[in-house]
Amino acid sequence: NDIVVRTYDGSENEALAANAALLGARRAGELFSNLARAHVPSRRGASVDLLSRLVHEQGPAPGAAWRSGLRAFAAAVIEGLPKRQKRTAASDLDDDLPGARDVPRAIERDADMVVTLLDSLAAIDAPDLRRTACDAVAAAHSFDSARVIVSALSLMRARDRKSISADDDYQHLWHHAATILLDRSEHPPEAPKDWRQEGRIRCTCGDCRELQTFVLDPVERMHRFRLRKDRRRHLHQQIQRHGLDMAHETERRGSPQTLVC
Repeated sequence: NDIVVRTYDGSENEALAANAALLGARRAGELFSNLARAHVPSRRGASVDLLSRLVHEQGPAPGAAWRSGLRAFAAAVIEGLPKRQKRTAASDLDDDLPGARDVPRAIERDADMVVTLLDSLAAIDAPDLRRTACDAVAAAHSFDSARVIVSALSLMRARDRKSISADDDYQHLWHHAATILLDRSEHPPEAPKDWRQEGRIRCTCGDCRELQTFVLDPVERMHRFRLRKDRRRHLHQQIQRHGLDMAHETERRGSPQTLVC
């Protein structure tokens, strides 16, 4: 409680699962529930991985005490999924906080997390929690729910094509994804009236200051940086590192060439 819960980053999962029996079912359930409440959603993937490892350690038929402890842990994980994750100075080092550079891989990782969570809940015979987990994933603010659900459904279907249609929770997730996507598609999106972004660039070089001015400009929609290759690469890295919502490509005319944002 005093050390692991406070400093948890997921690297402890193997050791925690292997030694959980020393705590006993009730104390393990309490400890890991505290851990989940402290670290989900920012460590949602690691928390679900820990749940999966704990379930695996107990084998195919865990006793009643361990089922109860694991359900308490799972409930704490699920409770945290819809919450917005808190960004910190260390966010760039957190695998659960993707930047713009890593969105497809992050979608796949979250989809795998959803499937692992549902499998773990099935293993501890927790159908009510499984349905609650589906609703929590659909309501999550910390990732793109529709894309994650669609990817999770694809994983589930690829693994068990014959019987998956009889899985009520699969159908429930499918309905969530369809509803989210149809709601998004009902009306064409309006163009922003204010193009300002809130991103703050940490680098203070002249090129980054110019990029920062563009980011904070409510009117300007396109900015051109005519720079040598290493400086264009530097701006490209800053855009990705800070998750700035802009397209950027190199216009390959003239020397030096121009980065168009």
